[in-house]
Amino acid sequence: MLDWKILAASFVALIFISSFLIGNLGIKDVVGKIIDKVEGMLTGSPLDGFLTTPSKQDAQTESLELTIYPDNFSLNPNSVTNIKIGEMNLNSFSGDISVDFKENEIVLTQKGTELLIKLPVQKTTIENLEITSISVDGKIRMKTGKWEFNSESGTVEIFGFSGRAEINSESIFFEGNASRVLRE
Repeated sequence: MLDWKILAASFVALIFISSFLIGNLGIKDVVGKIIDKVEGMLTGSPLDGFLTTPSKQDAQTESLELTIYPDNFSLNPNSVTNIKIGEMNLNSFSGDISVDFKENEIVLTQKGTELLIKLPVQKTTIENLEITSISVDGKIRMKTGKWEFNSESGTVEIFGFSGRAEINSESIFFEGNASRVLRE
């Protein structure tokens, strides 16, 4: 009787350790398919939603729309982004994005390489944007789920931003969710 418990515990420990060592090379696919099947069987039952995990959207965040009018601005996203500049698409871009409105220049610097792209300021869309914090001074227009704020010389700090940004000829528009917004 004790032998099958030891065998079962060893098997579970082996799967657990393998998931750390192998990572996403197959264990996730097998376990994910099993969980999806069980989840499908539970749909409509009182246990519906029992196996689902909350998404980032479900976390304590608030919707945010922010337009800033800086002379220059730099972003260092935490995530891989997709950037569309005019007709050009840059998928899976990982690096810094700088905009200098005085010099009319957008500079993209790829992390880990010497790749540097300089383009004139034009309509640019940045998707899948995740940033730990953004601090903005100057002319600001902001709308959250709780309030609106317009200022010619305000300061705003945003934490835990995820969403998209759009660069236009004289402004940058952010749309998404933030975990915390502070204004002064």
